[in-house]
Amino acid sequence: MALKAVSVKIDEQLLEKIDSYAEKSYQSRSQAIIQMLTSTSINVIAEGAGILKALHILHNKLNETSLTSYDKKIIKEALDEIWLLLNSATQKLTKTTTPEES
Repeated sequence: MALKAVSVKIDEQLLEKIDSYAEKSYQSRSQAIIQMLTSTSINVIAEGAGILKALHILHNKLNETSLTSYDKKIIKEALDEIWLLLNSATQKLTKTTTPEES
């Protein structure tokens, strides 16, 4: 396998999951990441990435527009609710599709 230098930022929680999976399956961190990414029990949701991108755009534009304070508050509350729902759905998906099941 040819090696390529790649820099990836991984949050601490994800790194802990990768390390835990690597330890349980007696693999290196790199092997564990490859296994997790190619596992059929892990779902990658492209739509989720699109939703996150749209939320970031809306959040950034919210501060730039000339909306009233009240309108901004309502939109911010709606965005916060979407973030919470998306996070909740992601947590449920993670619990139902763990690499340990394979």
